[in-house]
Amino acid sequence: MMKKFPNFKPHSDTETEELISLLFRKLDIDELIFLLRVLQRDIRAKYTLTKIIKKNINLKLDS
Repeated sequence: MMKKFPNFKPHSDTETEELISLLFRKLDIDELIFLLRVLQRDIRAKYTLTKIIKKNINLKLDS
């Protein structure tokens, strides 16, 4: 399933910050706290989070 993930061109740091900011504004406080806790963990947690995000992107692309 991961091989379907499209290659996106990288954004500049400013664009990335703006996109992340827009995304975070849509999340509830509990979701933000959860995400913060995950990101404050080790590199493995970040890998797991990346894997889940890619999986959800693929699901949205399929529908």
